[in-house]
Amino acid sequence: MPTKRVLRERKNDEVTPAIDRLRSYITGTGCKAGERLPAERLLAADLGMSRGTLRQALALAESTGEIWRHVGKGTFIGTSAPANGDELASQLARLSSPIEVIEVRALIEPRLAALAALRGTPQGFSALTTIANKGLAAINPSTSARLGNEFHRAIALMAGNQLLLGLFDAVFKVRDLNTWGKLKPVTSSAKDLKQLWEHHAEIANAITNRDVREAEALMRQHIDQLQNAISGQDALLAVQRSPKSWLSGL
Repeated sequence: MPTKRVLRERKNDEVTPAIDRLRSYITGTGCKAGERLPAERLLAADLGMSRGTLRQALALAESTGEIWRHVGKGTFIGTSAPANGDELASQLARLSSPIEVIEVRALIEPRLAALAALRGTPQGFSALTTIANKGLAAINPSTSARLGNEFHRAIALMAGNQLLLGLFDAVFKVRDLNTWGKLKPVTSSAKDLKQLWEHHAEIANAITNRDVREAEALMRQHIDQLQNAISGQDALLAVQRSPKSWLSGL
């Protein structure tokens, strides 16, 4: 029976040409950082090796920072830590989905609303109320969307937590870069905009009244409604009627 040392040497003998072949493939196909490699089954066939040998080569390439892997997403060229925030946002936008963006928002924005109610200043409350009033008077989706972004960021600013603010900005940047596709819901009618901003106004009122629990609960309800709109069949039907429409300030 072969010893552990012999088995290890045999394994290394297999991996060395495999990793060389993998590197040649990456170079020869001109793959760039952030691009996804083919599925293991296809890549193993292209490289003429078993999937087990390929996985060993991929593990070695990952350990040296030549590739990185995400369970359920695939294998990508380069490291998993881009050089700057814009590159990171672009990479995350390619890997994430609209539902994932909403899931993260559901985690952080209710807490941001609670902290805003706790730590907000009169000046901050006044600014938030002004945005809400402008939103109530908005008559088109583009204006509503711009004001909606201002509304949510004003709350994040008032929360007084720089780390959460940075996370909020990163999530919204990923949201703007994300491909929403058929999951894109519609709130473009005057009635839709009115209902949206009435809810925003309720959140603003709870925050300015320093009602921490109510602010958190209303924001959670708000994000839940967005998630339902994205995942519901009504949104899919609506987008077929108007594929260029988008949520106005949610």
